[in-house]
Amino acid sequence: MTPSQSAPQTLGQNAQPLWLFPILLLVLLQVVMVWRNPGMLENRQLLDPDGYTRLARVEALADGGGWYDDAAVRANVPYGTTLHWTRPFDLLLLAVALPLVPFTSINSALYWSGALINPILLVMTLAALMWAVKPLLRREDIPYFGVLVLALPAVHAYFGIGRADHHGLILLLFVVLLGVGVRALTAEADRGPLIATGLAAALSVWVSVEALVAIAVVLLSLTVSWVARDRPGTRGLTILSFCLWMVVIIGLVVERAPNALLVVEYDRLSIVHVFVLGLPALFFASVAVMEGRFPTWSQGFRRLAVTVAGAFFGCGMVALIFPQFFDGPYVDVDPRVVTVWLERVQEVRPLISPEHPLRTAREIVFLLGHAIVGLPVLVWIVLSQKGSQRQAWILIALATCAYVPLTLYQARWAAYAELLLVIPYAVLMGIVLDGLRKMFADFGASAALVAVSRAGVVVVFTCTFLVIGALLHRLEAAPGFRPNVCSPTGVATYLGSDPHLARAPRRVLAFVFDGPEIAYRSPHFVVATPYQRNTRGILDTYGFFTATDEAQARDIIERRRIDLVLLCRQGNEAEQYRGEGSGMTIYDKLLVQSVPAWLRPRQLSETLAATYSLFEVVR
Repeated sequence: MTPSQSAPQTLGQNAQPLWLFPILLLVLLQVVMVWRNPGMLENRQLLDPDGYTRLARVEALADGGGWYDDAAVRANVPYGTTLHWTRPFDLLLLAVALPLVPFTSINSALYWSGALINPILLVMTLAALMWAVKPLLRREDIPYFGVLVLALPAVHAYFGIGRADHHGLILLLFVVLLGVGVRALTAEADRGPLIATGLAAALSVWVSVEALVAIAVVLLSLTVSWVARDRPGTRGLTILSFCLWMVVIIGLVVERAPNALLVVEYDRLSIVHVFVLGLPALFFASVAVMEGRFPTWSQGFRRLAVTVAGAFFGCGMVALIFPQFFDGPYVDVDPRVVTVWLERVQEVRPLISPEHPLRTAREIVFLLGHAIVGLPVLVWIVLSQKGSQRQAWILIALATCAYVPLTLYQARWAAYAELLLVIPYAVLMGIVLDGLRKMFADFGASAALVAVSRAGVVVVFTCTFLVIGALLHRLEAAPGFRPNVCSPTGVATYLGSDPHLARAPRRVLAFVFDGPEIAYRSPHFVVATPYQRNTRGILDTYGFFTATDEAQARDIIERRRIDLVLLCRQGNEAEQYRGEGSGMTIYDKLLVQSVPAWLRPRQLSETLAATYSLFEVVR
């Protein structure tokens, strides 16, 4: 039975689908997670450094900072650095915080907004996803599909409580774009879905340029349908592409100061993306004009030839004018930063590691397990469907073909792949549930037995790959495995509250991933932050801690006029600062209290001293 076919009326079929059940279950799970870890919210903690940088940025805006100010707050002292983020998520944080302002301070309201925004967005994403797949799945299967979504680990990682960054909004917009794209392919003559597709695509790329992948997939799917079936029509695709282009232009004008409109940047919305996304509008408008004069000009094979020629022309123009575009948003990252920082970021790790086959198996099963059965089912669906339904499933297939390889390349794409693979996986579960229902109907089983059996099938489909991944993780864990125990919350609070240290802003050289929270919780300036634009800060931090020559380390201190040096005594980042046969590094010396004369240890509390050491520069 294909997904678009209705199942016959059988036992339990007449019951109304429990549409709200997955959403209510998700809300319950979120409450349980808060209940099990109340300390995070009580201590005003967030999950990762991005959240602290984001809140500091929005606080600055709320305090009267400039709309066009893209500087990271008190980072890369004394030179400063900029961020690749845009304003839509900042506005969303402010919108959620404003109702709380009558009851608390703006900074406190922003914290609660940041801590809770992604759980709210997760509920919205689940609802949007259940809406998005309505044309693809049978009505009675959608609540079960919603339950499957609750067990997607990469998705939940981006929507966690205390994660105050824009990844949740990016995924929500991806789901919305997917939903309107499906409707643009299945609608008969309604231009509403086409306009909505253009608007969703534009807002997505405004929030993050990684949406270009999804936009390319949706435009490709629509173009394939246009070439094969003349649906949507040329005029409809012209409207879509112009809506996309015009809103992107509006986004650029809103986002950037007038004197920065022509600045070329690849990691956030810029004139580059206005040019690239204007090419589809130019192509379809040109075809529409030619078809108006010569109605049979682009029919049949000629339409395919025109499309291929247009694609080559567009890619050639981009390669000629913005050749670095095809190298991705990280094209401007210094190769040295890639080695000392980017390759160590968990989100950009490859899933395949030939040196660690067990880890590779665990990561693939845990994050892409649905592909094992979902991909064959997806192929079967595409081959068995007809007309607009086939075109809609081709969109899902093309998106899957894009995001699964991207996930193998970098883990940060896994959430997209999970959201796509769970759709054909849900079709398979629906087929199994149908077979089970028919079997019980033939044997005259009781309703209670049918319900229990169906629940068991849903649990098995939901948990299988999570359990296998967890078992592989236990097999993989080495006896000497040591998690990162350096949480900067305590020491950052100390730096911001100690009467001697906080009476005037200091310049602090600390670990890369500690910088954002120190800048957020104290008035001090930091050197390194974990962002690709802070090249000098990352390289100087690495150069200081790994220096074997004290003069080289002292030069960095004096050049930046550093006041305090803070280090964590253990953890993942600390490992890269240790010497390896080339003599003791500054980090090694500070660990064993072989302190240079120009540094003076500062006493920390017993709790803080268990993981951190603080030194004051002597001048």
